[in-house]
Order: sequence, then C-alpha cells, then structure tokens
Amino acid sequence: MRTRLFFRRQYEISYIKKKDDKMNRKIYIFTILTVLAATHVVWAHAHVHIGRNMDQTTGTADDNQLFLFGMPTSMQPENYWPNFPQWGEASSPYDMTAEPLKLVYQDSGLLAGKYLCEYMACFHSAHPPHGNWQLGGTDESISPDWSIGIERVSASAEMQFLDEDTLGSLLINDGDQVVFPTLWFDDKANENGELGAWGLHHHVLFVVDGAGVNIGDTFYATLSAFDDNGIFSDSEAYTLRFEAVPEPATLLLTALGSLSLLRKRRIK
Repeated sequence: MRTRLFFRRQYEISYIKKKDDKMNRKIYIFTILTVLAATHVVWAHAHVHIGRNMDQTTGTADDNQLFLFGMPTSMQPENYWPNFPQWGEASSPYDMTAEPLKLVYQDSGLLAGKYLCEYMACFHSAHPPHGNWQLGGTDESISPDWSIGIERVSASAEMQFLDEDTLGSLLINDGDQVVFPTLWFDDKANENGELGAWGLHHHVLFVVDGAGVNIGDTFYATLSAFDDNGIFSDSEAYTLRFEAVPEPATLLLTALGSLSLLRKRRIK
C-alpha cells in the first residue's frame, strides 16, 4: 500500500512539473514576442503634419493659418479631425498627461551613445481626402507661392535636432528656423480631392546625448510652423514630449533574465 502511494505521489509530482514546464515555455515565448513587438520600430515613418484651415470651414479666421498635428490612424476622412492621435503632443513642456515619444538608446552606428526618437522624425504637408487642409497647388508646372518651415520656440537644453540626410545640426537656439524644400507629389490629394499636389516631406531627427541621461528622463521640444513667403500666418506652438528608454536588446535581455530566474525558482 505504501509503495502504491509512493509511486502515485511521484507521478503527481512529475505531472505537476511537466505542467509547470509547459506553462513556463508559454510564458517564455509570449514574453519574447511581446518585447520584440514593443521594441520593433520603423525609423522616421510617423509624421507631424503641417496644414491650414484647421476647422475646415471657409471664411473663418484660420483659413490662412498654419497648424501642426499628429499622423492619423488611417486615410479615411472620418478618422481625421478630431480623432487623429497626437504623437507626444503636450499643452506645455510640463504636461505630464501627454503620452511621450520614446527616445531609444543607440549602442552602435553613427548615433551611438545618443538617445534617438526612432518612431517620429518627419514633417509632412497635410493631404487628407477632404481637401480642406492642403497648402495648395494642383499644377506641377506652377510652383506654389508658399514656402513652409519650422521654428524652434523652446526646447530642453539637451535636445538636439539633426537633418537625417547629413546629420547636420538644425534649430540650435530658440528662434532658429529651417525652411523645407517644396515637392510635387503624384500620389497625394490636393485641395480638390484629386491626386497630384504640391507639399513637403522632410526628416528631422530628435536626439539627446546619452551622457548623464537616466532611463525615464523626459524632454520636450516646442515648435511652430511658418511661411517664409508670408502667404500663411504662423501656427500656434506645438509641444512634443519625449522619454528616454533602453535599447531593445537591453529590454530583451532583462526579460530573458527574469524568466530564467523564475524557472530556477520553480525547479527548486
């Protein structure tokens, strides 16, 4: 009788151990996939758009005023104003309710030792299907009268702005400006809701030096859009907040280490 109870107990222990191992493997795989998904980013593909006539109503005060806004979730008209997300937008540099953009530590490459906003680094003219926010221009042979740029209103002392193509410094001091090249797009909607429009598309990197920066530190940049030719009036100030986060490899190693520790504890 005791022998039967012994073997039964051993069977139960073995069954529980196998069940725990199976659960550990599931947790292990899920954690890896979660970390990889959370840390997978595409360089500079989310946009801050520059448009005009924010209320979409002709004959009001903002018809010729520029404004800045985050990249919409889709190209469907109903997902434009007021439902589009505002990437890192804050009402002020100290607005802690804003979801900050992530500054990811770079352990290699030309920006090694710096924190870089990998997800949002692009300024783009607005081209919604409804046609109300376009800067204007439907003929490729006629260049538009406007010339749009960005001005640095204020920013954290550590904040740097780099041209993505040259890595040259931009907007070094408050009040500094950069004017973007005017481009023709065959595939963007114009003010008539048809394809073919003048606009802009320029990448500016948001960077912070790694020295003295701790994970979780926050930074801000307040910008405004302007028309160098005076066709449109300046936009209101637009503040972006940023937060320093570890590089993806560090997050993955931390997750794996935690799981290994969990596994050892279970074995004991």
